[in-house]
Amino acid sequence: MNKSMSKFFTVFRFEFLSTVKNKPFIITTIIIMLGISLGVSFPLVKDSVMGIINNFETEENKEILVYIGEKDNITIKEIKEILTEFEITETKNKNEIKDAVESEDYIAGYIIDGEEFDLINKSPDMSTDFKANEIVALINLNNQKAYLEDEGFSRKNIEEFFSRKINVNYVNLGKDINMTYFVGYIMIVFLYMSLLMYGQTVLVSVTTEKSTKTMELLITSVKPSELIFGKVFGVGCAALMQLALFITTAMVVFTSTRAHWLEYSETATGVLDMSLSQDVLLMAFVFFTLGFFAFAFIYAAFGSTISRVEDANAVSILPTSLILIAFFLAMNASTAPNKIIARVSSFLPFFSPFVMFMRICVTEISQTETLIAILINVVSVFFCGLFGAKLYRAGVLMYGKPPKMSDLIKAVFAR
Repeated sequence: MNKSMSKFFTVFRFEFLSTVKNKPFIITTIIIMLGISLGVSFPLVKDSVMGIINNFETEENKEILVYIGEKDNITIKEIKEILTEFEITETKNKNEIKDAVESEDYIAGYIIDGEEFDLINKSPDMSTDFKANEIVALINLNNQKAYLEDEGFSRKNIEEFFSRKINVNYVNLGKDINMTYFVGYIMIVFLYMSLLMYGQTVLVSVTTEKSTKTMELLITSVKPSELIFGKVFGVGCAALMQLALFITTAMVVFTSTRAHWLEYSETATGVLDMSLSQDVLLMAFVFFTLGFFAFAFIYAAFGSTISRVEDANAVSILPTSLILIAFFLAMNASTAPNKIIARVSSFLPFFSPFVMFMRICVTEISQTETLIAILINVVSVFFCGLFGAKLYRAGVLMYGKPPKMSDLIKAVFAR
């Protein structure tokens, strides 16, 4: 037993170090960590970038020329209270506004004269809000108040009437999907990409060893079961280390920039607080681990059945198809987490790591259901390991064309 474990750890150490020392692995990890850092520190980055841009930009014209008719129910003071970002100048001659805007002395002009309401600007900028709708709404409100006053209503009663508001309160007795959907979507996409990437890595690694006859030397000193378990757990631990680095980066950066997020958006801060909570991250880590190892064993086993790297795509169709189906089931569960297809698939091997985690993020799931799903996944990983070891043992002796599915089934159940 000790000798067997020693051989397992030898293979494990070799595969782990080979993966983490691989240049593409290092470069990808650094790039994604930088991307996470920039994304999680968005408010701070935005303020810094805008500060740099403002240093190079010329001072923007912020002057608006306004004409208000004598009988219009709005004052220049009220317009200034709405257009706080601009310098407001009043004119008594509405005909001069077009010429003033055309000569770029003013960025825009308003003509408010009875039924006439014109917003005049020369080069409309989509990022500039002149708040025309707010001004029109205020004019209509003032007109209604003036009409009621003419009909004999007191100013006090008019103000009381228009100041009445209905207080709307939304009481959510379950999870707020807007607060938790984000982390579910991110982790599902990450699991999907990781399985495809690392699954192919395991498959190609096994196939390369077989095509170069390295495997024939290995199986003389190491059992196929020790080889496949060492290989899968070595690559798997590298993937988990990468995930841990990404999560740690996000938590550290968010903690240091949380004050900037609060200034930027309390809602976004709440989403990130929920996404980086211990409960959510623990479930993400558990389901990512279980899903990864279940598929990795399948990829490794199928990789042992071919002797040419060119045939890798042919034998990876089954696990890749399962990953795609699981991904789309998880996306469906994100909008309908309690439909029968989501509830059933959240307990099915291969689909559960995707669907159950998404359901945990968007709806209330009992601890019993969660534990059952985890137990099913643990059992499925165990049987995937047994299946992989048996197929691996038979596959190392298969050469030539990729075998048919019937041949693989016979190899697994053969003594």
